[in-house]
This record gives sequence, C-alpha cells and structure tokens, in this order.
Amino acid sequence: MKEKAARNEPCFCGSGKKYKNCCLGFEEGGSGYSYAGNSFTITANVEDGSEEKPGSEIEAQIRKRIKEENLHGSLDKGIELMEKSDLVKAEKIFKRSLEEYEDVNLRNNLAAVYFYQNRFNRCLEILKPALQAEDPENSGNTFSWALASRAYSHLEKQEEAYQCLEHAELLLERELELLRKKIPEEKLHGIKEYTVILMKAAADLKDHLRVMEIYDNWKEVHQSWENAYLAAVACFNLGFNHRAALLWTGISEDNVIAGSFARLPGLVEEGVVPFTNLSYYYPPVEMVKENFDKILRQESYLREALNDSVFGYILISMVFDPRVDEEMGRELLSKIVVYGASFGRDLGERIIASTTVSREFKMAAAEGLLQRGLLSPNDCIPILVSGENRLMKVRALLALEEADPETAKAMDRAQLLKQEGRPKEAIEILKKVCDSYRVYPPAALELANLLRREERLKEAENYLRMVEEVWPEHPPLWVSYSALMLETGNLREAQRYLISLEEWKDNKEDKVEPELQESIESLQKDVGKEVYKNIQTIKSKRLKNLTEEKKREKIEEKPVNIEASLSSCLKNAPADWLTGLCKILDIKPADYKKERRKQLLHYLESPDILRKLVEKKLGTREKELLAFLLYKKGWARMGIVSRKFGSLKGQGFNFGKKLPEAPLGVLWALGLVAVGKTWLKESYTKIVVIPVELREPLASILEVKYRPKTKTGKLFDQ
Repeated sequence: MKEKAARNEPCFCGSGKKYKNCCLGFEEGGSGYSYAGNSFTITANVEDGSEEKPGSEIEAQIRKRIKEENLHGSLDKGIELMEKSDLVKAEKIFKRSLEEYEDVNLRNNLAAVYFYQNRFNRCLEILKPALQAEDPENSGNTFSWALASRAYSHLEKQEEAYQCLEHAELLLERELELLRKKIPEEKLHGIKEYTVILMKAAADLKDHLRVMEIYDNWKEVHQSWENAYLAAVACFNLGFNHRAALLWTGISEDNVIAGSFARLPGLVEEGVVPFTNLSYYYPPVEMVKENFDKILRQESYLREALNDSVFGYILISMVFDPRVDEEMGRELLSKIVVYGASFGRDLGERIIASTTVSREFKMAAAEGLLQRGLLSPNDCIPILVSGENRLMKVRALLALEEADPETAKAMDRAQLLKQEGRPKEAIEILKKVCDSYRVYPPAALELANLLRREERLKEAENYLRMVEEVWPEHPPLWVSYSALMLETGNLREAQRYLISLEEWKDNKEDKVEPELQESIESLQKDVGKEVYKNIQTIKSKRLKNLTEEKKREKIEEKPVNIEASLSSCLKNAPADWLTGLCKILDIKPADYKKERRKQLLHYLESPDILRKLVEKKLGTREKELLAFLLYKKGWARMGIVSRKFGSLKGQGFNFGKKLPEAPLGVLWALGLVAVGKTWLKESYTKIVVIPVELREPLASILEVKYRPKTKTGKLFDQ
C-alpha cells in the first residue's frame, strides 16, 4: 500500500486537493486505499482482527467522486474557453470528456459549441442521444430541448422548432416543481437560468408574443438581466412602448445597451424616430466600444452599422442621449441621415417635421438631407423660436466667429461710405461678402439695416433671416427685426421681438450699451402707447411665472429624507400648492392646510385610486422616470434626473391651472415625488424621492422591480 500523505500534502488519489480535505476521512474511519491510474486497491479493517478485504462500497464511492471531479473540471474549463470565444479548444475538451463520460451537461455544451459555429446539423446530431434517451440520468433537460429548437429555427424547420420549444417549457415546469420539493431554493439557480435560452428559442422563431409569455410565466424565476432585455425587445416589436422603456430602464445599470435603448420607445411613440423591428441579438459592450470610432470616421462601417437594427438604434439613441456631447450628437445625426438609406431619409424628414426637436438638431437633419439632394436650398422647415413655431429657409451657412481679412476690409470700407452719405455703394460692398455660404453675422446685420433705411425691406428681411439662422438670441438682431416689422406694418411680430428685448434688459446685470439703448428707446416710441402697454402686460405675466419659479426653487432647498414619508413630503408643500393638487386630482379642497393634507394622504394611499392616477395622468416619460427612481431604490440625485429626464427650469408650478411639461414637474405636481435636500457624503445634495408608502404600490402598477436595500441592509450609494 502507498504510504499515507501528510495532512497538508496533495492527496495521493490524484484529486489535486490536500490530503486533509480529501481522503483523510476514509483513513480515520479505519479504511485505506491506493490509486494507480484507474486501479483501486481497497482495504477495510474489521473488528474481529481478521485479514483486510476489498471494500466494494467504498470503491464505488471513490470512483464516483473522482468521476464527478474530473467531469466538473472539464465542464468549467470548457465553459471558460467558450466565454473567451475559443470554440475550437472548448470543442476538443468537451469531445474528449464525452468519450470518457456520458453526461447530459457535457453533451449540451458540446452541442452549444457547434451551434455558435453555425454547424446546426452537427449540433442536433450531438443532442440526439440525449433527446431520445430513456434513462432519466442521461436524458435531455430543458437546455437540450431549447437548444434543439434554436438549431431547427436556423435550419428553417419551424414545426420541429416549435415542438422542441413546447417540450422544453413543459420540462422546465416539471423540473422546477420536483426540485423545489427536494432541494433548497438556492440550489435551483442553475435550472432557473434555463429561462434565458427558452426566450432566445422563441426569439429565433420571431414569436414576440411567445417571448413575452415565457417572461411573464416564470417572472419570479429569472436570474439574469438578459430575460428583461429580451422581453423589452419583444414589447418594442409589438408596440408596447411603455413597458419596453420600463424594462430597459430597470436593467440600465447592468447593460449599457439597455441604458441607450431606454429612451427609444418614447422617441418612436412621439414620431421622431421611425420604427423598424429590433433584433434580439445584443452585441458585447466591448464590440460596441471598439467599433464606435470606426463607425464615426469611416463611411463603410457606418453604412454597415445602420443596416443592423441594433447598431442603428444604438447610434440614434446616442444622438438624443443628454450624456453625449451635443455637437457630437448633431454630427452623428447628420451622418445617419446621409448614410442610412431609406431609414435615414425617414429619420431626417421626421425630425424636420417634429415640434419637439430642437432647432440645432433640425439643422443637422436638414444638412444631411441637403447632402443627399432630398432637400433644396430655399426650402422651408419649421423651427421653434422664442417659444413660437416659425418657418426657416434652408441655407448651407457657415457662421464665422471672427471676420476674415476680406470681410473686415469690406466692413471698414462700408462704414466710411455710409458716413459719406453713399449707402448704395456700401450695400454693394457688403453684399459681396454676405452672398456666400460663409457669413459673418455682424456684416449681414449691418447690410440688413442699410437696406431697411433704403426701403428695400424684402431684401433686408432676407439678410435678417440669415443672421437669425446662426445668431438667434442676439439683442441687436431683435432691434433690427422690430424696426423692420414696424415698417412693414406687422405690429404683432414687432411686439414679439420687443418682449424679448425687455426680458433681456431685465436679466442683464450691467448697463446696456448706449447705442443699443438709444435704438431700443426709439423703437418704444415708434410702436405707440397701446402696443407698448400690451408688451408690459405680457411681461407682467412672465414675471408672475418667474415668481412661481423662485417659489419652487425655495421649496427645493427644504430638507427631505431618502426614506421620506408621504406625510412629510406634503408638509413641505405650501398651502396653495396643496389646493392646486386637490383641483388636479378632482378633490374638493378642505378649508385648512392640515385637512387638505389628510385628504391627499387618503387619496394617494388608496391602491385603486393610485392605479387610475398613473394610467390617466401619466405619459410614457413620467412612467419611465418613476421606474428609474424605483430601480434606484426610491430616490436619486437631482442632477442625474435632470440629465436623463429634463430640468424643471422654466416650469413655474402654478398647479391650480395646468400640469408642468417636464416629467419631474408632472410627478411632483401629482404628489408622487418630492424634491428637497439631504446630507450625502459630507454635503447637502438636492434629491428626488418617491414617498416610502408609494414605492411598492407603484412598482406593482408599473410592473417593475423595487429593491429597497442591499443584502447588507445598507442603501446603495448613488
């Protein structure tokens, strides 16, 4: 017999473990064995002192242990190679091990290697013995049948694929039911992961409803973010945009692509982005990062990416992502429109027609359509200027931040001619430097003013429009426009520009330049008392909104806890806010503030009423924000919320009349969230918080997970 090893030496049985952690138990029980290759010599001591004899039962146990350890070692090593995409080496390991041991998990993994190599017939050949086996120990499990379904789908054998999928679903339910009775819940983790391959099998069949059914049937079983991702794709393809957004938002911290897609359903629903079926395939994040620079720099890569629905939508999501630099977003948008074939054309036209997209993005889309020849110079596109819809003529303009030598020389010469009383010659000189795609705004503005004084009003307006395209928020432009509108008899337009001037003056800390102040005073005289009185009325209304804005900002400074109750959140609200909230919720407000708070507490804590409120009053973006906050354990920093869902700036908060426009404003106005300051990391930080009593009910209504605490009981750091 081989001499016994020391306790901390490698065990002589060949397992690789220390002797004390392996075979010492057998020795201490009075038994011993030696191992050479696959040959065992077992001895067992007996009480009557007779000779040692073979111990067949112990031999069987040891053989089983060695087999299991070798088997697990092969599986672990092969799976590690598969994760590294080294399928050739993984195939060798699984094949060699399967020749030695008949095991369904080895067979499944070898078949998976062939599946990922697109060798679908070979995949089915490997699975066949397990699918036909009568021996329960070696018969195919849920993974085997689901993988077979996927292989049949890729071979375009739909009937066989559906049969295998149905069998896999039945098998999973049976396996879970039996195992729950025999083993602890934590041991079921491996089997629970089978729901991912079931959803992928349904996805390969392009059966979006089946994907959703599998997700909903085993919702409590899912272990991976992949389940929610696949369900979100199915919802998006079926047109369930709200639920798709919630699912993607819920896993945005686990998967970058899901985070990019979270805003996509809302953009499609608004009509800004055209719809196309989204592939269930999600590329590795590393691949996206590696290819992104190539996509931006090389036309061929960009065309290829836009042919793939996943990459195409990732790029579009980045355009509208507030975390992405706006200049890069506009550049990317223009390229998508240029190289995106029919999809790019549709996207460009939708953005131009949209009433919600900013002027800068409309210009980027127009630039792309111009390059494709789908838009002509002098075509008009709708834009939003100072809160009003306007038509802007498309011109390929490049605004110069500084005058080039030619322009500077022309402006100096024009100024001299103007002083000499020769305005027509000054106009001709300036026209030479302004009638090109490269324009210096002050030169064009000076030309417009000269033309206006010469009563060439139509020409003057054309140059003012040119300046407005590249210099929209510029007081001298407003002065010139107001004067021009007065001269053409358009008092309404003159008034609009004067209001902008008045507000600019009120917000300006230092003095207005004398020349500009003189021009403004001259305009005020020209518009007449009635028009100026009307301007002051409009200005007064806007000032009232500004007062409301300051009131809201003051309330935002009040303390609020990350675990704030509904009662404490309502206490922070002034009496008139509570009155406005009662009106919005169709509640007759009580006379006293305390009583109004009780009314609102009773109203919002009712599950049925809360459900109706969410369904009737909230849009997609508001629901997305609630889902985001629930995923963040019920609260988030104000800065994060503003970047993702828009700022409250300019929202006012006159609750008694109408809801604000920003998603956060709507939720705050309805009492579903509160804003305040709390102590985080040695400083007071502004946060958005859902009252504790509303978190679980809202999670149930929105069908999202709410995870209040970590395993250690501490709140996640945000």
